[in-house]
Amino acid sequence: MAAEDSPAIDQLQITPSGYRTLVSHTKDLFHLAGRFLMSNDLVWKACSNTLVRGGQFLCAMRAAVENDRIVRSDPQLYRKLEPHIVLSGPFEGLNYVGTQAFCSSHYPKLLGTYEHEIEARVRQAIEDSFPVIVDVGAADGYYAVGLALKCPAAHVIAFEQNPRAHRQLENLAKVNGVSDRLEIRGRCDPHDLLSLPYAGGFMIMDCEGYEEILLTEEVISHLRHWDFLIETHDGYSREMTRRLSGRFAATHHVEVIEAVHDLNRADRIDVPALQSLNRKQKDQILSEGRQHACLRWMACSSKS
Repeated sequence: MAAEDSPAIDQLQITPSGYRTLVSHTKDLFHLAGRFLMSNDLVWKACSNTLVRGGQFLCAMRAAVENDRIVRSDPQLYRKLEPHIVLSGPFEGLNYVGTQAFCSSHYPKLLGTYEHEIEARVRQAIEDSFPVIVDVGAADGYYAVGLALKCPAAHVIAFEQNPRAHRQLENLAKVNGVSDRLEIRGRCDPHDLLSLPYAGGFMIMDCEGYEEILLTEEVISHLRHWDFLIETHDGYSREMTRRLSGRFAATHHVEVIEAVHDLNRADRIDVPALQSLNRKQKDQILSEGRQHACLRWMACSSKS
């Protein structure tokens, strides 16, 4: 065929319906390829340990940078938060200096809005003055040290398997003067819970799906005089909350508390310190990474 007989590129046309069909078919191909790759355990493990976790890490770093910019752009807000003393909430007055939020959100902790959904239950635990308090999945120590600070008569046990978090825990306990009443342990297993005193205590738990392994019927029966506040992760195991509620039903009153989506937090929480920020900035500062997480809490109070 002669060159002059070849159709010119600018003469080729794709109709709108043809374009939509092409895009649809392309998406289908990517979807099928993704399903095929992700169905391979070795491929998924490699992606999970690199691309997925790396992407999550970078997103968290970017969010921290954006939050710092927002705070520093407001001199009044910066002056309030710069001392790193928790402004409100059940742990108001907690000295958070030198501590980086571990697997959580820094500014909500400083503002005292972190996990606002369970604030009333945490305040009730403080009021009840339990002699023993256990935090499973203590991370940087926000709850373990906060509870030790607010419950001066309590012995607090913090289970945390990550050595990097241990350093944060130790520092936070030291600057708040509760090191003598805070016992830091490593990984928690069911036998650790079975060794706890039979008499009443309070346990707060956030261990990323491992709660279903820890809270066996035997453990719950042994700790039937204890009160619990458990973050459950149905995203790890479907209907985990329902199954755990069934285990607690004979010995505890169970209340399931739903997590609030990040974009709704500014509607639920009045934070005077953020009054000068616009709505987008408030959403950013109050964010706890719960846009897609399937999280709930179980508040279990002993029937005895």
